[in-house]
Amino acid sequence: MKRDLDLLRKILLHLENDVEYGNSINSTKLYQHFTEYKESEFLYQIFLLNDSGLITATDRSGNDYKLFYIKEITSKGHDFIDSFREQDIWNQTKEKVKSIGSFTLDTFMEIGKEYIKQNMFN
Repeated sequence: MKRDLDLLRKILLHLENDVEYGNSINSTKLYQHFTEYKESEFLYQIFLLNDSGLITATDRSGNDYKLFYIKEITSKGHDFIDSFREQDIWNQTKEKVKSIGSFTLDTFMEIGKEYIKQNMFN
């Protein structure tokens, strides 16, 4: 399964409004807002957000189901949101990495930060 940057961003932006400090949200409830995606794709992106340190989540999956409890957005996750809140920055960064071919999430975030710096002085 592939990483879906657009879905990662959508999830983080949604969580920013939904998650309250000290209260977890489970992935089943969260998925109700993303039914245009396959549940397995959605859950994989939750796994990647947790694995990359953008959110803190607990995996409560069983043998025949996947379930995460999302506790919070991390500081790194908030940096991601703040870097890519604006659609123009998001689109410019995606176009740049497409021209490069391969990239890491950290590289993607660094490119986005460069676009923000450029726009600050324009």
